[in-house]
Amino acid sequence: MITLLHHRRYILENALHDFRHHYAGTGAGILWNFIHPLAMVAVYWLVFSALMPTRFDAGDHQPRSYLLYLCSGLLPWLVFGDCLRRGTTAFRDHAAYLKKLAIPETVFSAKVVASSALTMAISLALVFAVAILEGRGPDWTWALTVPVLVLLLVFAYGLGLALGTLNVFFPDLAQLIPILLQIGMWLVPIVYAPTLLPSGLRPLLALHPYLPFLVGLRDILVDHAVPAPVVWLGMMAWAALGLVAGSFVLRRLRGELRDLL
Repeated sequence: MITLLHHRRYILENALHDFRHHYAGTGAGILWNFIHPLAMVAVYWLVFSALMPTRFDAGDHQPRSYLLYLCSGLLPWLVFGDCLRRGTTAFRDHAAYLKKLAIPETVFSAKVVASSALTMAISLALVFAVAILEGRGPDWTWALTVPVLVLLLVFAYGLGLALGTLNVFFPDLAQLIPILLQIGMWLVPIVYAPTLLPSGLRPLLALHPYLPFLVGLRDILVDHAVPAPVVWLGMMAWAALGLVAGSFVLRRLRGELRDLL
């Protein structure tokens, strides 16, 4: 943490540069940060609105807006997935710096997360806009989305640190992560109601790392409720586990990492 604070200016400046120039050379430019998530929401909304009514029951006999239900789970997941994909290739993408400069590896993982935080802010603004259009806000509980998303990004940072390290030794990992993310998205009720899952699979939901974050966000944004203590504990546990895993993997493999880049 001290290392990241020491390099905070470098991390923030490069995160802003990545955010502004990610779509450099395109006609829409920075607007793609809005267009991409909106397009994904539109696709899933059009497909699943044929399976579920506009006002649907998520399993607790409380009618909800499917569009808000979809946005509150899908938009943060898209940012989380993008953060993991870029975190997995962070060390290889910055191999020239790591070979020549004594910059800590964690700085490049943190830069990815800082850039993702900006994208997450856009996604959150879109969810707020949908909630207001649906007549579901604003509400004071929306402030609780900040710690939820911070914990999600901390989890992404730790997991990305571990994956970025392993990807130096096993380059095929970068090709595997998008596949695992696709599978992971369909194993948790992000775009569908939990009642659509076979009853035998529902107990396994508790093992999915995104579930407490998903439940917390929907409690806040859809139901205007404070997440239960067990949900907060789940989010903090996954965030801590991610940090421990990332630090452990990097510490064990750091001695050979730069030689293999």
